[in-house]
Amino acid sequence: MLLRLRAIDEAFRNSLFYLPSLFVLASVALWRAMLAVDAGIDPEGLPEVVRFSEDGAGPLLATIAGATITVAGIVFSVTVVAVQLASSQFSPRVLRGFLRDRFQQVVMGLLVGTFTYTMLTLGSSTEPTPHLTVAVAVVLALVALMAILASIDHTARNMVVGEIVRRISDETLETVRRELPLLLDGRCGGPGPEDEEASGPADPPSLVVPAPVTGWVQQFDGDAIREALPQGGTARLEIRVGHFVVAGTPLVSSWAGQSELDDEHLREAVGESFAIGRARTMQQDASFGIRQLVDIAMRALSPAINDPTTACEAVLHLGAVLREVLRRRPVPRVERDEEGRSLLRPHELGPDGYVERSFGQIRACARNHPVVHVVMLGVLDMLRRDVLAAGLDARVEVLRSQAALVVDEAQRSCRLPEELARVRAAALPLLGDARAG
Repeated sequence: MLLRLRAIDEAFRNSLFYLPSLFVLASVALWRAMLAVDAGIDPEGLPEVVRFSEDGAGPLLATIAGATITVAGIVFSVTVVAVQLASSQFSPRVLRGFLRDRFQQVVMGLLVGTFTYTMLTLGSSTEPTPHLTVAVAVVLALVALMAILASIDHTARNMVVGEIVRRISDETLETVRRELPLLLDGRCGGPGPEDEEASGPADPPSLVVPAPVTGWVQQFDGDAIREALPQGGTARLEIRVGHFVVAGTPLVSSWAGQSELDDEHLREAVGESFAIGRARTMQQDASFGIRQLVDIAMRALSPAINDPTTACEAVLHLGAVLREVLRRRPVPRVERDEEGRSLLRPHELGPDGYVERSFGQIRACARNHPVVHVVMLGVLDMLRRDVLAAGLDARVEVLRSQAALVVDEAQRSCRLPEELARVRAAALPLLGDARAG
């Protein structure tokens, strides 16, 4: 049930329809309430500023309704244009940030709500003139006017690349802190016996549960799957959150089957424990945030755009995300409970996976931009110093390996000796004289 509620919440956040629809319903309720208030008061006792003549109220409401729906169309058009520009300039995957923009959703809701309220008031044939109802329509129009100005300013600010990168970085950091909650205290060993067992028993599985639909794995509840196993049972996830699955392909394999009832119980648990949707989300998938930042950097380094400064900014934000990842305990590849039930998760990313996904493609795309290589090495050195300060010495080798790959790429692509010298100088703290040279 919690998984479904999260999926509904995510759909609500990513929609430009649901929240404005609530504003329309609220405007209907407000209209009915104001009519009831008007029916119970004496118009002669109202201040002059909220008293309207019968001949003036109708044209005023018609003007407000016409102007509001016209401006609403303009705001919608500007939003669509902004989304198209962001998609072509940065990455199609940044669109979800614009769709999730709560401020824009509120502005759209205010505009359509004002139009709905004004049209209902205009269409009501109450006598005498509902003065307070008309006054509220005027107030809503003024509020909508200010919201339009704020929306234009908000849209312009959101198109700045620094704001887009910051928003993605902040959401990714929030996901990392939620999904990897345990900070490490300085004891970080290499792969343990649990990691070696994550592939599962050598025997063929007794049950394979296929994916019910085709789409992106957005969420799953590992505890619910493990609890559905009989005592001593083992289940292995064939995917992880963020993978794309095709209907009918393996989703979960199990070595638990003691009876048909156990298998059926596990099938039901798997069906209720996965949320598979049309689009990839960041609900439990921090690597999707990394993917968006990498896409922005790669697009900036393309010959058509040729903007290494934007790529450097994306790399710096990737460093902020990796700093949080490297200081936390990765998702365990084997989860066991007191009854001997095991959930194997062999596809989960470790520190090396996150580092490679952050820098691997950018490293190759930056072959003609040594300044990006220098910034990458600076970020890797910052991460090295940070994990050493936290006592996580075992994670330094991952960073050194990535730095060596950056230097190798620079040696193949740098055209000037001075450029290569700057790259090697940036790599010295990580690799030392021998390897940096």
